[in-house]
Amino acid sequence: MLLLLFFCGMQGFQSYIAYPARAVVAKPDTNNPKITFDTPVGQAVLFKALEQSPAAVSLVDLDGNFVYVNQRFTDVTGYSFEEVVGQHTRILKSGQLSRARYQALWETLLGGEEWIGEFHNRRKDGEFYWEQATISPIRNERGEIEYFVKLSVDFTREHDLEESLRVQHRLYTQITENMSDVVAILDSDACYRYVTPSSEHVLGYTPEELKGHSVFKFIAEDQREPHERSFDNALNGRSGQIETRFRHKNGQYIWLESAARALPDESSGRVGLLIASRDITQRKLAEESRFRTNARLKRRKELLQNSLRQMQELTEELHEAQARYERLVRATNGFVFSVALENGMVVDAVNYPGCEQVTGYTAKEYAEDTELWRRMIHPDDASQVLNQVKELTDGASTVVIEHRIIHRDGSERWLKNTSVARHDEAGRLIGYDGLITDITEFKNAEAERVALTNQLRNMALRDALTGLMNRRGFEEELNRLWNLSLRHPFPMGLLVIDIDHFKTLNDTYGHMAGDRILIECATLIQESVRDSDVVCRFGGDEMTVILPWSEEDETLMIAERMLESFRSRVFCKGAHDLHMSISIGTATVTPSRDQTPERFLARADKAVYRAKQLGRNRVCRAEDPLPTTGAVTGESPSSVAGSSSALGRILVVDDDLAIRKLLDRLLSRGGYEVQCVESAAAALDVLEADRGRIDAALVDLNLGMDSGLDLMQQMKAIDDAAICIVITGQVTVESAVESLRSGAYDYVQKPFSAAQVMAALKRAITYRRLLIENRRYQTHLENMVREKSAAHTRALERLQLSFQFTLESLAAMLDARERKTGEHSKRVARMSHILARELDVAPEDVEVIETGALLHDIGKIAIPDAVLLKPGPLNEEERAIIRRHPQIGYDMIRNNPDLKDASEIVLSHQEFYDGNGYPRGLKGEDICLGARIFAVADAYDAMRAERPYSKSVGAEDALQEILNHKGTQFDPDVVDALVRCQDEIEQVGNWMSLHSVEDSP
Repeated sequence: MLLLLFFCGMQGFQSYIAYPARAVVAKPDTNNPKITFDTPVGQAVLFKALEQSPAAVSLVDLDGNFVYVNQRFTDVTGYSFEEVVGQHTRILKSGQLSRARYQALWETLLGGEEWIGEFHNRRKDGEFYWEQATISPIRNERGEIEYFVKLSVDFTREHDLEESLRVQHRLYTQITENMSDVVAILDSDACYRYVTPSSEHVLGYTPEELKGHSVFKFIAEDQREPHERSFDNALNGRSGQIETRFRHKNGQYIWLESAARALPDESSGRVGLLIASRDITQRKLAEESRFRTNARLKRRKELLQNSLRQMQELTEELHEAQARYERLVRATNGFVFSVALENGMVVDAVNYPGCEQVTGYTAKEYAEDTELWRRMIHPDDASQVLNQVKELTDGASTVVIEHRIIHRDGSERWLKNTSVARHDEAGRLIGYDGLITDITEFKNAEAERVALTNQLRNMALRDALTGLMNRRGFEEELNRLWNLSLRHPFPMGLLVIDIDHFKTLNDTYGHMAGDRILIECATLIQESVRDSDVVCRFGGDEMTVILPWSEEDETLMIAERMLESFRSRVFCKGAHDLHMSISIGTATVTPSRDQTPERFLARADKAVYRAKQLGRNRVCRAEDPLPTTGAVTGESPSSVAGSSSALGRILVVDDDLAIRKLLDRLLSRGGYEVQCVESAAAALDVLEADRGRIDAALVDLNLGMDSGLDLMQQMKAIDDAAICIVITGQVTVESAVESLRSGAYDYVQKPFSAAQVMAALKRAITYRRLLIENRRYQTHLENMVREKSAAHTRALERLQLSFQFTLESLAAMLDARERKTGEHSKRVARMSHILARELDVAPEDVEVIETGALLHDIGKIAIPDAVLLKPGPLNEEERAIIRRHPQIGYDMIRNNPDLKDASEIVLSHQEFYDGNGYPRGLKGEDICLGARIFAVADAYDAMRAERPYSKSVGAEDALQEILNHKGTQFDPDVVDALVRCQDEIEQVGNWMSLHSVEDSP
């Protein structure tokens, strides 16, 4: 009976695989095909099926104890029938499943329901495994639950495989969702088939939004053709990279860098693409920013309008200033002093010989009058001198100050006061010693330099010929007044003045006459405006006037007064007696935040162009309407519009005679000149004969055997500014769209009204004339930009040459002060150039290194001759003075934008590779590369060149000496570069010829 109940609970189990039975109760009767399960034979069959089942079967009582297990259970768990019968099911627990899960299982079973799920169990040998189980309650005849039967299958391998797949899927999902690149698979038609989730972050589109769409749908139109070629190349196995502008979902274009390779589909035989794309928009923006920065730097240099003549004059002045400085340095003297302190108070002071030459008082007078020195100090500097003693008392070892004194003769002198503390054995300050030097002449020279700098700046803002502000000065003044008006609003006028036919006059009478005309024009313009107005020569024959606090009426009044002055003036009187005229464009505005000075200037510039269009010798406002015709300077409207009529010339093309007559009569009465033809061939002949003089054409769609659409395209080929209006009685949406695609400006339906045709013609002719005017204006602007760019380029080249000449002259004067020849700095600069090039330094950095090497000793300008040219060895104090020249040179040039990078080389050129140099004790690559290169070049030149205090050595000995200090004083990489290019450096140095010249009598 138990067996029958057991099998009743097994309904629904689906797998049956024969396994040997461990016990057979009775052998079935093969002669009787019908077996009843309530007989011994039937039970034997059921028991055999149970034992041979591929599933592990177990029977458990209500307490959870095993009652029966089959052979498969033993195979899976390792427990035999005898070992588990009577044992609780917990012997299989792995401990990995929660108590709540088992509780829910028992609640389900005790509730009479079947439970299906997974178990994580432990075998007899301790190994864990997973099983899928179905547990069903078994009821007796009274419907009461007596047992539970469990059928389970070991699916550990499948579970582990699924878990591995889940882990891999999670990993793949994390990679694809977090990767910054977009990976996609395209089919042979360039349509998306698969896209990684990163597309939403990079492109704005989700993978679902991209799938099925062609990639070319999102590519900028101007880049589709190269992208298609790249696509075809990749399909044919030629992989490569391409940069593309891709339309983001937000409507903006981003830059993508994409790499693609062919991806064959073995099932279909077709080839697709695997493409990886990366957002490089920021890199592109950085490149554009760098380009704009370079452009700004170029414009800044272009603003310097110094001529070569002016630079030569400034160079001569600089030579004279240098000569004056050398005389002053030779006359510079100083004296040593010593002060004794006791409890912080001065008890004794000794001034050594030389003080009389500096201050006018003798050492004896100082000794007799202990307050003399204090009284001499300039009142404004007294606190600074007193603070010097305080700093020494507070622990400073050396204090250097510059202050003024009143000389005995009453003059004001500048002194440099250097004090060094003196301590006793206990470390107490007992006094200080020092050196006082008269630096009055140096201060005066510094003041001259500042004045010269201001003079240079003023010259950079002024036009050399007319004395007016140049373009740079104009832009600075306009921006200044604009910003002032933003803070304190006031109206501002602007005049842009163009001298009519100046180029013709310049070519006819010569440049000398042209210069005289410009000077007289500048003077006349200045006489015509107010004292507060700013007159500038903007460029060439174009001048501008900024009129602050000027309303529109006042601006126009000044412009008209100026125009009248030019009409009545005779230029080049006595030589050519010329009459000149000018064209003036005016604009008036009260500046606000939504406007810019550039737009203000553009309005006035467009107004002067409009004045030239209307015949020159006039004033036009920025607000004046455009002329109704396309007239240009010196031409009547009809000569440009192509018609003797002021309204324009109309061509009518229609094969219907009645329509032609009607339009001829209608348009002629309206003021147009009309020509009617009946065929396309005749229309083309008229257009060819009067090329550019037909303002508009009325074209029928059906012209007998010809097509009006074809005619319009042929007319466009002859005159791309031709305006065609379609007139047809066959009105359909398709014909209207096709007409517009073929180049029609408008579309008129038959029958038409006179007002409809006249309105269409008026719009068409206005559009044509605007089109022609804009083209001419664009051509005018392009020519202006081309001419001014060429002039600015030439000026920049001259300025660069002058700037380099000035630097080399300054370095040569410094060399000449210290050495027999003035070529040391130039040689070291050339040698540094060769070494930098050998080390593959970028060209722009090579230029910086060469400039830094040229100016390396600029700081020695402040070193007294007594120290700099001392024939014997220097003492400690003199060496300290010499060691200051890198910092001095750095401070002198670092604020110049063009020398900022080179100043770091000047500051670091005495640093050693091992950190034992000065002034900062930098080590290794902390020293800038330019200084490391210079150190090798300077040492080599110092050994090879003849100097007042040392003889030259041979090339091999010089190289060996540098090799001996490789890695200590010198960068090993730079030393290796010297070895490789020593022959070239020897040619540049040319020391042998230099020695022969110096040795000659």
